[in-house]
Amino acid sequence: VKWQQWPAPLQLYPRNEQNQAAVPLVGLLQSTAYAQVSVLVYQNGTLWKSQRGGVTISGGQARFELSPSIVAGRHQYRFQVYAVNGRDSVLVAKRDSIVCGDVFLFNGQS
Repeated sequence: VKWQQWPAPLQLYPRNEQNQAAVPLVGLLQSTAYAQVSVLVYQNGTLWKSQRGGVTISGGQARFELSPSIVAGRHQYRFQVYAVNGRDSVLVAKRDSIVCGDVFLFNGQS
């Protein structure tokens, strides 16, 4: 996968007014043989949700875009992305230790 948007290791996503954040997963597959891409989202080591989306083939490239949401809290998330062709799938990428919440920066003396 050639990633255009993908979380960095240990990335923090700021929460929105609904106490969640969307995690954009945008990339190009090396093969046009796959019709779909799916992502499994694990929260604290347990499968929490999944999302599946189609692949757009143009100019010999297979582009996909998913945007699963995560909730703020004391949770760590792991993403596993699979390329899917019919009943077959192959793991193409994974990333863990992703979090959602607030950041507070303090400057000065205690």
